[in-house]
Amino acid sequence: MTMLNHKTKSNFMLVVALLLTALLPAYPVRALLADYYYGRMESILDDPETEFRDALGISAETIPVYLSAIGALEKAVALAPSKTRYRKALFELYFKLGAWAGAMEGLGELLPPGALTKNEAFQIALDCLTTATALEPLNPDFHLALGQLAEAMGLPSSAAEYEAAVHIAPHNSGLRYAVAMRYLLSGRNKEALEHAEALAAMDDSYVVPESPAKQLILERRATTYISLLENSYLMKALELGWRASNKDVAAVRNLVPTGDEAWEVWRLFRERKGLYE
Repeated sequence: MTMLNHKTKSNFMLVVALLLTALLPAYPVRALLADYYYGRMESILDDPETEFRDALGISAETIPVYLSAIGALEKAVALAPSKTRYRKALFELYFKLGAWAGAMEGLGELLPPGALTKNEAFQIALDCLTTATALEPLNPDFHLALGQLAEAMGLPSSAAEYEAAVHIAPHNSGLRYAVAMRYLLSGRNKEALEHAEALAAMDDSYVVPESPAKQLILERRATTYISLLENSYLMKALELGWRASNKDVAAVRNLVPTGDEAWEVWRLFRERKGLYE
């Protein structure tokens, strides 16, 4: 019954797309159909067992589903080749398939019929993302993804892509944190510590906005204030520094910017780690 509903919904969407094409002749037909196929990809991968839109996990049974979703995306790309969102989505599917195939190969398991090998999937993912980056060279997320893919493929270009990403968006805390984490997870602790330092210096998410109640908030250290500190990028930078420096307390302390509110983050970090001065 669920599969029938998915099929009926997909047919209905196609009919709507065609009707809109007839009713709106000024709207580019190719763009409209490309969006339909992009949405079709999401519907194909939607797990019918969950209430929300969650993608199916990869397994021998779901490989045909993923290949069907890739087919829909490839149609979207063919219809709108300059739309980088479709190419990035295609990259993500091939990257997932490559990572799964690599895990299976590492376990000595045979891949199911129709499944791509790790190298095949990663190479297609690289082609998709390289083209997207050529179309949108100043998109830092593309460079971040290229770095992750290069790392997975064992290519030496991963660091160059990570540095390109932060060069394009040097004040993007989320991006800086992602780059620092990639360095940390790959064992490049020196680079991770450098980016943790930059992240700590730029962050102000722990700062309470000026108001008549600010001093009271700082003094009471209420739950909401503690949550603010814990979720700040400064706290994340201190954790990065802790792991990258092999728990060197002095190195982590050196990351803390000047100012009472920054030192409140350091105080909370020490409490969480059981460090007392």
